[in-house]
Amino acid sequence: MTTSRREVVIPGWESLQWRQIVIQGPQQSSDAGVKFTHHQEARRAGGFCYKESNNLSSVTRNRFLVWRCLGNVLELVEQSLDVNLCNGAVRFCFPGCCVIPDVAVVELAHAVVVLVATDKTVHRLTFPHPSKLPIATDSAVTLTGSVEAAHPSILYNCSSDGLLDPANYTLITIGNGDTTLIPHCTAHLSLTGKATFVLATSNGCMLVVTLPTPGSGEFSQQIELRQTSLMQRLWTGIVPTMMRQGSTVPETVCGLCLHALGSDVYIFALCRDAKLRIWSTSQWECVHTVNVLDYIADINNLQLADDTQHLLQKSPGDSLKRVGLSACLAFDGKQQVCLLQVEVVNNEMIVHHVANRPLTADKVVSMCVSRAEVWLMTSSMSGHISVVHSSVDGTQLGPSAWSTVVPDDRFVTRLAPGAGQSIPRVDRTPLGVFADSRTGITGLVQESSLSLVRPCDAMECVYLSDSSLSAQDVPPPLTGLLCEGSSWNDTICVLQVCHLVSQQFSTDSLEQLDSVLDSGDVPAALQTITSLLSSSGLPDGSAAQDGLTESILRLSDIDGLVDAIASLIYLLDIGTATSRLMEACDEVAQPERALWCQKLFSSGLGVLCMNGALQQTAALRRRMCRDLLLTIYGVLQRRNEVGLSTTDDWKLSSELREQTVQLMCVYNAVHWMAVTPIQAVSQSQLETNVHQLSALSLTGVINMLHSSLSVMLADGSSLLELCLAATGGSQFRNILATRSVYWAPQRLPLFQLMVTAISIVTDVVWPLSSNSFFVDFLVSRGQYHRLEEFLSLNSHLQKGSHSSSSFSTFLLGLCYVQSREMDKATDCFIRASQGVDELEQGPMDRFYRDLENVDISAHRLVAYYTNVVRLFDQYDWSGQVVTLATAALSVADTTDINVAILWSSLFKHHLHLEHVEKAYIAMCSNPDPVRRQDCLRRLVHVLYEQRSFEELCRLPFVGLEEEVVSIMESRARTVEIATHSYYELLYSFHVMRGNYKQAAACQYECSVRLAAEMPTVKGLQRRAKCLVAAINSLHLVQSNDAWLVKPQDKAQDVMRRQYDNGQSPPSVVVVDLKDLREEHILVSARLKLLQRNADAGTSTNAEEVVTLLIAAGLFTVALDVSQVFSMLPTPVVEGLAARCVKLNTSRSKQVASDVDDGWDWLSANEVDNIQSSRSSSVVECAWKLLRHCLFHRVKPEHQSACFRAITVHFLSVSAALPQWFLDAYKIVNPAQLLQLLVQFGQVLEAGNLAIQYMSALLGTGREEFAIQHAVHAQSPISWLPYTILDHLAAALNNAASSTTASMSSDVNVIECSRKFNEQLQRYYEAVALSSDTRRAH
Repeated sequence: MTTSRREVVIPGWESLQWRQIVIQGPQQSSDAGVKFTHHQEARRAGGFCYKESNNLSSVTRNRFLVWRCLGNVLELVEQSLDVNLCNGAVRFCFPGCCVIPDVAVVELAHAVVVLVATDKTVHRLTFPHPSKLPIATDSAVTLTGSVEAAHPSILYNCSSDGLLDPANYTLITIGNGDTTLIPHCTAHLSLTGKATFVLATSNGCMLVVTLPTPGSGEFSQQIELRQTSLMQRLWTGIVPTMMRQGSTVPETVCGLCLHALGSDVYIFALCRDAKLRIWSTSQWECVHTVNVLDYIADINNLQLADDTQHLLQKSPGDSLKRVGLSACLAFDGKQQVCLLQVEVVNNEMIVHHVANRPLTADKVVSMCVSRAEVWLMTSSMSGHISVVHSSVDGTQLGPSAWSTVVPDDRFVTRLAPGAGQSIPRVDRTPLGVFADSRTGITGLVQESSLSLVRPCDAMECVYLSDSSLSAQDVPPPLTGLLCEGSSWNDTICVLQVCHLVSQQFSTDSLEQLDSVLDSGDVPAALQTITSLLSSSGLPDGSAAQDGLTESILRLSDIDGLVDAIASLIYLLDIGTATSRLMEACDEVAQPERALWCQKLFSSGLGVLCMNGALQQTAALRRRMCRDLLLTIYGVLQRRNEVGLSTTDDWKLSSELREQTVQLMCVYNAVHWMAVTPIQAVSQSQLETNVHQLSALSLTGVINMLHSSLSVMLADGSSLLELCLAATGGSQFRNILATRSVYWAPQRLPLFQLMVTAISIVTDVVWPLSSNSFFVDFLVSRGQYHRLEEFLSLNSHLQKGSHSSSSFSTFLLGLCYVQSREMDKATDCFIRASQGVDELEQGPMDRFYRDLENVDISAHRLVAYYTNVVRLFDQYDWSGQVVTLATAALSVADTTDINVAILWSSLFKHHLHLEHVEKAYIAMCSNPDPVRRQDCLRRLVHVLYEQRSFEELCRLPFVGLEEEVVSIMESRARTVEIATHSYYELLYSFHVMRGNYKQAAACQYECSVRLAAEMPTVKGLQRRAKCLVAAINSLHLVQSNDAWLVKPQDKAQDVMRRQYDNGQSPPSVVVVDLKDLREEHILVSARLKLLQRNADAGTSTNAEEVVTLLIAAGLFTVALDVSQVFSMLPTPVVEGLAARCVKLNTSRSKQVASDVDDGWDWLSANEVDNIQSSRSSSVVECAWKLLRHCLFHRVKPEHQSACFRAITVHFLSVSAALPQWFLDAYKIVNPAQLLQLLVQFGQVLEAGNLAIQYMSALLGTGREEFAIQHAVHAQSPISWLPYTILDHLAAALNNAASSTTASMSSDVNVIECSRKFNEQLQRYYEAVALSSDTRRAH
């Protein structure tokens, strides 16, 4: 039995997004109608392909329906190999009913009609035709057909409302309570839409139910067809007893078909007695009977089984002249398929026998007939499931006519798990098979999966079948791959010997070898092969060794053995075969072909099918390479018996053996692609990956990612599925569009293209290919963990290829980057650089092909290093960047455009490592002035942020000082002054270089900004420091240059910009040391004021500040400010005097709060003798402060005014003047004191002062008034305030005349008046004498 097809299981049926629709039909009495016993409920499935499924431009291309009947549920799933369908899975539930598992699907021009019957009802389900549905652009690619797909299914909008139209269903009302239905039904839809259902019963009758044409207004009809009693007796007598064993009713229907021939619709019923009865629906009678047993030659040797279940299927087609029937008769242990053709000639029914197809099988589960083939799904007593197929013509007869579908060995193929057996991953319980010869699509429906049957290539057919292919069966391109001197038969013989050799080893031994191969450890695999070929490695010792020797010695009959083995290696190499086939490709695909191929096999189902097919192909070819390798080792061990020449021995042991090992590794890698699940990568990780690839200038890989961002895969999908769903599928379809061989007029069915698709996809992802498409794809999708596994698996393939080894090392470096293993990544990138400067084009070439000026080898290497450095920059791997950049600069030419980039990176990461001097050297070495300026700016910024002021100031900055100052000034003027200290850094920079005027300027500018932007205590403190620094710096400048230009404020800056536009220039303000001192004194005063009173305001006017200082009790500070700003100190001392009077009054009244307050403001005035006299009273301390201020803080020229102000205040409040004050006032200005006493009515005090004053002028007590010379002719002229004395004399006389002698005070006044007059008289006399004497001389 030959093999030309393989099953590909598509798991995940239950993961479909099912919608459930409940169809509630009319209720029926439990005693009425027919019955359908529970044990007769059948689970069956099938499918339907559209008429235009093979049309390249049709919307129904590669599109089909799958149905399953499970109890009271009908499942409908619409699938497509090309596009994903929305809402294509629906479960129709019929409560209280059992679905008869024979469903008819009819395609009309505008609709798709599904005819389904239950044990109580029949239904006509109508859905829109795919061509009538809207088609939108795909928004996503999913492997589950989820709602992200844009193509609606015909089931998209179905609901129970539209399915319960009375014209589309009816209740089965005929029959009686004893009538029992069996699970056989057929249905037919006429061109007018009339539906006919035929249901079989257990008593040999048939129930015919018709639904009228929709919209006709007619009613449904129900007829029961049964044989007459005469005919029943007649047929019972004719049928032999042996043919009626176990069957009480021979007419029980086993299979039903309906077909229109001519103007009538006929019912074809295959009964239990193996007779085909043909009924006319117009006459309602049996019009023809055929005994199918008559067509079986050895009928006497066959016996019908006790549980006979014949099957009947018709060939698809709409011919009104003839119809093909396939009847499968069940015998004990055997099956017989009779192919018949029925036609009506001159109103006479004629049945032609076409051919028989005998088959050895215990049971046929399902049968399907296409236009070209008949398909059977069989099961053995042990539960083994197999699928066979044969042509429907009569060209091939006998058991050899059947070809077996190779089951998918990825899953357990049992009906159900037996005792002690493991539960299968996929429930493979068979339900049905469907096939379509136009598209080549064949589907096997199981309990929880769908399988598609794909065609095998020639090598698969040879290796899997029990018969060899002849040279005529081999495609010409494959024949062309044979080596000169070898034939196809020799090559096939070698392959068959390889198969025999592998059979000599136990399954465990081969699985052990496969396990070693899966790990990619080639040396260990070769060692395992050597061990297996030894006598101890064979299962039966010497007997197996003899069998192995016998198998290998069959090769001695081949003359060109080495050439045959070489041919087999070429045939096994899909990459080589595809390359040869591609020679027939057009350079550019025609637009029509490109459009046809645009969506081919691009749906989730198509991707799963291609992935499974490629997985099978890779696994089988790896096994074939393994068997060939075992054979080669066996031949080398028996080289003398085989008759190898020395040349052949050398070629076989070195070249061919290594090629086989390499090919085995390649298929191992391809198989790994198809089975390894994808690595979970988030959207953010993909975005990060794009940035990394951009750093490496891998624009092609980035474009590959952008073109597949919408791809969405289910969990557990393989890498190859991801590749096929994205750019890999597009690549395959683009190549296919150029295949002029396929687009010949005699084109095969579309699904037959799967063989070509597998070969093209294998070539696309071929690990030895120079395009490295698959690794590019892994990189683009961020599958770095899988890439690392892939590189480890293919480590043997890079041996001997320097460029490939460098490329793999580079990719491994990318993997280490993702795993953050920086040292390993650096080592890989450095080792990979050895392959960059190869002259020949290789995989590494694409990493610099998009760059400019990389035609020179050194430039290529530098460009490579630059890209890697740019990648490491994203991770701030400073040590590694320094290593790579240094290596690149060591080979870079000075004209290389990347030198500046490398110096910039070297500077950046030296600085990050705090290698300041090396960073400075790298900056100075940068030939690009723009980059050098950027580096300088970053150097200043980083050292500032690190607070490394001293290190920054100590750097030489040869030729860069102006730029450094400009950078720091710019930063200082743009950043927030409250949180940065660039001015301090700039001051230090200038001071260390002796630029004292610039140092003073920056500090003064800082003070100006602080005044405008930071009016707080902290701001004032910084201003004071800035002004002190500016004053000190300016002191170190020559006096003629000790001046500064005041920085512009914002208003002046606006004026400057207006001047730039043509208006008048703003004025320039120059400040010198005097101005700076004044500003510093004022700032210090404000600072002390705010420290005393935080609510003292922000006034900057000196007068206002003095006023606030007086109010705060800071008299010494107020006097300093007054002195600096040339203000009179009188308000200050007057305020202090007022405080003294208040304290004096409070002491007498014993007010404690005033005393405490007095100590508070007294301590704020920084006078040593005052603060150290805490033991004295507060009043005494206040008087001392006043005395200190008058004698030490007030200038002599201002003392008179201060004494006068104090005296006025005291006299105004009737306070007594302290004696020390009067004594001091006598010295400062006695006349003014005398005037004030007179002015305020202090006649007695004024008189006494006048008497003392005149006595001093006359020479007595002269020191009390600081009079140096008395009135004398030889002395200078002395002046006496005679006007005041006149007023005083009058006042004393008035006071004396108005007093009485009874009061002591009055007595004092009278006495004072007398003494005043006497003293005044003596003064006049002295003055007169002095005047006469002066005149005399």
